[in-house]
Amino acid sequence: MMKSLGEEGKIGWQIYGDEEIYYPDFEYTYNKNTFKFIREHIILRIREDRESLLRQVSELKNELKSVYGFSPTSISNKIQDTNENIEKLLKTIKENKMLSSLENPVLEFAEYTRKIKDINESYQDIYEVIIKPIQKEGEKGVRATVRWAIISITVATLISIVVSNWSSIKTILYGLTK
Repeated sequence: MMKSLGEEGKIGWQIYGDEEIYYPDFEYTYNKNTFKFIREHIILRIREDRESLLRQVSELKNELKSVYGFSPTSISNKIQDTNENIEKLLKTIKENKMLSSLENPVLEFAEYTRKIKDINESYQDIYEVIIKPIQKEGEKGVRATVRWAIISITVATLISIVVSNWSSIKTILYGLTK
């Protein structure tokens, strides 16, 4: 961060010594834009981390939707449409004697769709009692995880910046008290 501050002209420093002798002392100078730049850098970092977390949450939500994406209403509607088509087909078969040989296979297929409808209705009860509450709790858990992840990344970033630049911050603060 100190390097980017120097490149931006927000701070300056002088290293004492020459090629043969190096003194580990620095003299920092700063201007009124230094703290603004540091604040903007921290905000930018937090925003980048937040966007990354939001992308991860979106991906997790999509995974949850695929796992818990069962829609009993959609399946019921498809079964109902199929049954209506079977009824139309049976009516056509009864009206045309040449199609009478298809009546038994169509009736057999109608029986299968009736069984599927029964299974679906049983599954709807399971969905309402078990899966739907799990979905709601899963979404709450994802929101809580994101909230704490953002807080922890923000705190970790601030601590990291302070620790890595402690000597610079101390010098700046010392200069302010003069």
